Amino acid sequence: MKEQYWPLMWQSNLAVIKLRGAYADWARANGMNYHELLVFYSLHELGSCTQKQI
Repeated sequence: MKEQYWPLMWQSNLAVIKLRGAYADWARANGMNYHELLVFYSLHELGSCTQKQI
């Protein structure tokens, strides 16, 4: 990969980490963990789905 892309990739990765942290904080404040939040989010977005789809 071209070296010019590394700074952008690094910044993007940090942004994703911060966003996941914000979701984890919200989940914790609402009595669940991050993975439970992802399951509920998947059910909300996909309607009914299987465990494998989640």
